Amino acid sequence: MNDILDHDFENTPQGSTFAKLAFGTAMFTLCMFGYILARYSGKVRADDFAHLWIFTSITQFSILMGLIFSVVSMVRREKLRFIKGVGIGLNFFFFFLVLGAIVFAMWMDGMGE
Repeated sequence: MNDILDHDFENTPQGSTFAKLAFGTAMFTLCMFGYILARYSGKVRADDFAHLWIFTSITQFSILMGLIFSVVSMVRREKLRFIKGVGIGLNFFFFFLVLGAIVFAMWMDGMGE
């Protein structure tokens, strides 16, 4: 009986491909946040909005892909390693940060009316 249960645990996927992809997208998103804050934090001009739109779209896509890779990594039950923990944590943090910024902006727009 124990052999059957042990056999199921041995067949779980042991690769960490999605964990590495989640970590990579988290680092890319962190770099994009840093670039956007460093480049556009002190000044906002009308001609900068075209480039800012491109970078924010890339960052949002990166957050979405990182979230997908994190969920797939958890569903596949890849081994918990430092890279997986940091990648999942940062991806969820970025997702909730952007979600909170959207809710805050909608709340501030509603306050002005």
